[in-house]
Amino acid sequence: LFEKAQEEEFMVVEHVHVFVTAHPDDESMFFVPTLYGLWRRDDDGLHSHTPSASACIVWLVCLTNGDYDGLGLIRARELERVCTGPNAVLPMIDKLILLNDPSELQDHPTQSWDIEKASRCLETALRKAVQEEYHGSGSSTSKQVVEMTLFTFDQGGVSGHLNHRDTFRAVHSLYNQQQRRLSLSLNKDDGEKTFFISNVWILETEPNLLQKYIPIYSWCLLLLGRFFVYGNSSMHTVSIISAPDKKKIFRFHQPWLNWLAMVAHESQFVWYRRLFVIFSSYTYVNVWHKLPANDLNKNE
Repeated sequence: LFEKAQEEEFMVVEHVHVFVTAHPDDESMFFVPTLYGLWRRDDDGLHSHTPSASACIVWLVCLTNGDYDGLGLIRARELERVCTGPNAVLPMIDKLILLNDPSELQDHPTQSWDIEKASRCLETALRKAVQEEYHGSGSSTSKQVVEMTLFTFDQGGVSGHLNHRDTFRAVHSLYNQQQRRLSLSLNKDDGEKTFFISNVWILETEPNLLQKYIPIYSWCLLLLGRFFVYGNSSMHTVSIISAPDKKKIFRFHQPWLNWLAMVAHESQFVWYRRLFVIFSSYTYVNVWHKLPANDLNKNE
């Protein structure tokens, strides 16, 4: 469908990788291997210690400010410190989009979101970000669009949190709408730049609790990598195994960077989250599956 959009004289002005999360700290608990993998990619598909000119543009959309315990303002500031400024812990994030209105989407472990509303909030936030970032760029002879690849939770929500599962459903709904009608945004001829979701990748919820919280295989690879594969001066951060259009695996070789990212979320870094960072498989590996086109017609 995206090729069809291009045939209709839509000019792609940029390709952006967008991570969609439910709460401040989700990006640090679950997605760090992929964030570093995208940041350090070079033209040969290898990785280095410094971002290359071809590193991906990465945005982070957080759908709530995490206000369930009344700490929304604090958690929002913590997320900003993680993602923005000269001392950002995750400097690969080029733009932070934080939906800071609990009246729209509320952080709650037992209350489901209105998925249509959540999808609409996500679309509005992405559209606004595109207008802010790409105002005045490109040609005036074609309708200008930003192509987006979205990364989010799968149906299981990784940790099982209801907001994580609803985040998947909101992304699924928006993608579904765009695929059915080519794009809700592209069909509006308002002369403004907009976006098109070309792909959605969902993070696999590890079904085996032993592998999820005692990732022996990842620990062994980490040790082998440090002592037998990589030299101290050339240690790579991430390795990627990719099956085109189906599956991607980002395996992280510097897990202490996850710890640093979570330290910045001071209000949330309680004892059980410290254990999570050490033992969780998501500290060491992200397994992504591409949302196939034939899933779009299934009931959400």
